[in-house]
Amino acid sequence: MTIDPYASGVLSREVHARLVANLSGYAEDAGVQPFWLYTSMKDVCSPSEVEFVRKLPHARAENAKFSMAYVGNSANSPVETRMAAIAAALVRNFVRARVMNLGHVLEIIGDGELPAATVLLIPNFFFSSVEGGEMRSWAKIGLLDMLYARQAAQLPTILHVSSMKMLDKEYGTQFRAFLENHYVTMPL
Repeated sequence: MTIDPYASGVLSREVHARLVANLSGYAEDAGVQPFWLYTSMKDVCSPSEVEFVRKLPHARAENAKFSMAYVGNSANSPVETRMAAIAAALVRNFVRARVMNLGHVLEIIGDGELPAATVLLIPNFFFSSVEGGEMRSWAKIGLLDMLYARQAAQLPTILHVSSMKMLDKEYGTQFRAFLENHYVTMPL
């Protein structure tokens, strides 16, 4: 049985024919499963998350906060599900959004590069050492450098932080202050 990606009404033949022709390729580049590209983010995200994504182009133009940090944990609505829905919504609107795990981001930074994405989503950005999230000092420095570079280039970043208090303790006050000053925080 073949699924019609237009059946949900999220995609239109006139606008999204090219995306549908290479659905698996766009999904792979975005780091999401193909079904997300024809699933509304309203199915898994709150109205405030939908509004954040809707206002994203204007926030960048108005020099408002254009990045977001999910804070906390929720078993009912995992952050990776929300990020997949957000990335897919952006891809449908012709924005190169990519969900990447922290390990992959650190590999890219270690090679002296930055992740290639207009909007970068990192579902496992920070977990405390108790939660299994230890990181070496060089990696923390590289990660903060990447956030500064993305901020300067007006490239939105969406992160998940299990606890701002623990982030401050383990990554340093500068990390926490940067996120608080430049990111919209979204509690889970």
